[in-house]
Amino acid sequence: MSREGELTRRWPIWLVASVLTYGCIIALIFVKHNLIADANDPPLWFRLTYSLTFASFSVAQTFNLLALFLRFDSDGWSILDPLRASSYGIFLIHYVPLLWLQYALFGITLAPIPQLTAIIKAVIVLIVTLMLSWAATACLRRIPGAEHVL
Repeated sequence: MSREGELTRRWPIWLVASVLTYGCIIALIFVKHNLIADANDPPLWFRLTYSLTFASFSVAQTFNLLALFLRFDSDGWSILDPLRASSYGIFLIHYVPLLWLQYALFGITLAPIPQLTAIIKAVIVLIVTLMLSWAATACLRRIPGAEHVL
């Protein structure tokens, strides 16, 4: 992969594919909740269509992100540069604190408006998950040989 490669040149195609497949997911959710008699037990055609659409979105979004990062990568400094060396370790570790923090905050009301509570919880989970994952990765990278993996 390079800044001049096929993936990079076709970034608009992957962006459109991501948006379209995500729109299909939203449309299928609407169909499930408004047009299917039993939303808890949708018919086989719906489950297959939703599964294929979700898989298509996942593929399109993966290539979209790769293409966008390759295309719009800057050679200058970025606010995310300090995360670069630990990014793979953060990716590997983040899932555990993410789940446990969401579980810990479940049922707690942080604001009088439910939507505001959700936003506050999302910000808390994002920041604390990132900090815990980053710190854990930094600690693990001190183990001899681990810095080559993480």
